[in-house]
Amino acid sequence: MKKHSHKVLLCDAISPIATEVFEQQGITVISKPGLSEQGIITALEGISAAVIRSSTTITAKILENAASLKVVGRAGIGVDNIDVNKASECGIIVMNTPFGNTVTTAEHTLAMLMAAARCIPQAAASVKAGQWKRSAFKGLELMDKTLGIVGCGNIGRLVTERALAMKMQVHIYDPFLSEKRIQDMGAAQVSFEELLQQSDFITLHVPLQKSTKNLIDEAAFAKMKPGVIFANCARGGIVDEHALAKNLISGHVRAAACDVFLQEPIQKENPLLSAPNVVLTPHLGAATEEAQERVAKQIAQQISMFLLHGELRNPVNTFSLSAAEHQRLVPYRKLVFKLSRFLANISKSALLSLSIRFWGEARQLPSELLQAESIYGFLSNSQSNVNIINALSIAKSRGVKTEIIKNDETSEFHNLIEINLTTEQGSHEISGTIFAGHARIVSLQKHDIQGEIGPYNLYVMNKDEPGFIEDLAGKLAKHGINIASFHLTRITRESTDEKEAVALLRLDSPVTTALLKELQALDKILDVTYIPFES
Repeated sequence: MKKHSHKVLLCDAISPIATEVFEQQGITVISKPGLSEQGIITALEGISAAVIRSSTTITAKILENAASLKVVGRAGIGVDNIDVNKASECGIIVMNTPFGNTVTTAEHTLAMLMAAARCIPQAAASVKAGQWKRSAFKGLELMDKTLGIVGCGNIGRLVTERALAMKMQVHIYDPFLSEKRIQDMGAAQVSFEELLQQSDFITLHVPLQKSTKNLIDEAAFAKMKPGVIFANCARGGIVDEHALAKNLISGHVRAAACDVFLQEPIQKENPLLSAPNVVLTPHLGAATEEAQERVAKQIAQQISMFLLHGELRNPVNTFSLSAAEHQRLVPYRKLVFKLSRFLANISKSALLSLSIRFWGEARQLPSELLQAESIYGFLSNSQSNVNIINALSIAKSRGVKTEIIKNDETSEFHNLIEINLTTEQGSHEISGTIFAGHARIVSLQKHDIQGEIGPYNLYVMNKDEPGFIEDLAGKLAKHGINIASFHLTRITRESTDEKEAVALLRLDSPVTTALLKELQALDKILDVTYIPFES
């Protein structure tokens, strides 16, 4: 098995199958669960990827000091313990496993609702204490009751299916789902207020973010039916725990079940610990053998595919690409990167605006991804900390204007991509196509000139006079450089009688600084730019 230079840090305890997957791919695994913030920063030196569960928080300070880190993988759904915005700013991909523990969490949600409705934990504790108080633990049936679901993503959908199978009526509040989609699931679409007012049972399935912080507060509880049964297996912080405890004590909330808390592990001063009729579990939503093995395997596979092949599965801060999409887009991503890098070398000044235009089959490509690749190609010519993840945000922070245009006009090429940009020194334009799987320039600075882009390229503006090619080829030959291809076109200028031309050369070996100075000194050369690519 080929050993790679990539190393991955496991910051939390995780199923051994993750290590197996990484090692099968030749990736070195370092397991150090339970580290402090500074400990993680130290451990991340030379590390390409970090894997976490819910115990570790990846802070802005960690991300700012992780020079080699390329990806953070969350073995689970929620990424509120990762500073995603800072990761994007640092050009670090954040991945999760949105489907790995959906069944497990959905099942736990319903188990919690039933445990609360039938007083199961309290009754079990009573029997173990030698008591037999059947009348003290009279419960409620779920059948024919209304279940209100706040947020209906992957987990909410599975809860809906199982609740309907138990003959419950399901009301859903989710502003991102259409009424038809909800009806197709067999549920009813309602507003948030209607859900609070009409539901006998309520469960939450939304992420923790600014808009959901304390979503269920004192005012929300006041709108609920007296005797409602409430469950939260989503994220701590979505529910005001003091308000929930108060309503349990008053009896307005008949019973509650919580698997997640604002502070975890739960603190001894948490009011829910002394509240009546509440079932509390220590964040067990994803804690089954099957789910833990599933998410560990998935995140290890996702990170391996990204590090070794550039494939992006389930990223939360960039474009998601399947294996097939990744393969299809590789030549186009290389094309726009190289076109933009060409212009960056030619312009030699700060970017003010960039527009990317698509013709023919190229109109069907993911334009925003290619726009980001284009900006990355330009900025990376002079900035080392830029990549496709943070290129657009860096451009926006500098006030760069961007535009995407899909042209309906026909073109002589099956696929054509044009990049127009303005810099502090003026406007520049380049267009290219994919021909026989290779990136090819078809127009440069509005001049028709076609040539394949290679690892070593020269862009020359010259006087259109006899002897130019001999002088240029002679200098290259003197330094032992062979010309792989040579494309030349004349420039027509109405304002002057001087004749000029543009040449595009693909070379077999790199150009040294000394050779470039010799070329620039040639009498017939007006300007020459060397444009190398790593591949």
